[in-house]
Amino acid sequence: MDAREYVQVKLVMGRKMGRKIRTTLPTLEKNLLPKWPSRTAVKERDGREKAKQAHYFNRRHGARPLPALQPGDVVSSKLDYEKSWSLPAVISSESTTPRSFVIRTQHGAELRRNRRHLQPGPVSQQHTGMSQGQTHTLTEPPC
Repeated sequence: MDAREYVQVKLVMGRKMGRKIRTTLPTLEKNLLPKWPSRTAVKERDGREKAKQAHYFNRRHGARPLPALQPGDVVSSKLDYEKSWSLPAVISSESTTPRSFVIRTQHGAELRRNRRHLQPGPVSQQHTGMSQGQTHTLTEPPC
């Protein structure tokens, strides 16, 4: 074996994943090549782990799905710093942002509110028989 062959063998046999192998025992060249995991298996395992983490997070924090809201529904609104659901409104439409709605207050103002700032309110007698284009009369939300 000449010097050039010795260097090539040393490079192939003497390194595994970029690190110098400390053993002097001989090994096969195929054992020194990196093995990549299956992409589908990694995605499957990752999906299972994410679902398990979501399950335990939701169980710990009492998360639950909120009831769906449709345009025309009567809601009560509040912001984070407010203590009571004091602003009655009607949902005009869904907003372009996720989980957000455009609401119309009893004073005629149109506001965009996130779903967590909206609570389904009581339905008044006048609201149930009205069509979409008519104005809505709102009832006071329960305190």
